[in-house]
Amino acid sequence: MEVSGEVTREVNREVTRVIIVLNGEMRRKEIQDKLQLKDDENFRLNYINPTLESELIELVYPDTSRHPKQKYRLTKKGLELKEQLTTNSKE
Repeated sequence: MEVSGEVTREVNREVTRVIIVLNGEMRRKEIQDKLQLKDDENFRLNYINPTLESELIELVYPDTSRHPKQKYRLTKKGLELKEQLTTNSKE
């Protein structure tokens, strides 16, 4: 599956930022710190939730959202978008 230009146009700035900083599996706090965001609710509502809804990231423990070791990782779609975003920024 290739990420189309249509998908990249649908992705807002906040989602793009999450995709770019997410490496491997990361805790919510790690992502938030990398983005230098302090407000937990703003981060959840404007960054994490839209990225999850777009199926660009997924929970490591999807059946237990409040799992004590919960982390996020890029989906295949997210990995493809990240590659496209980083390739475009190098051009």
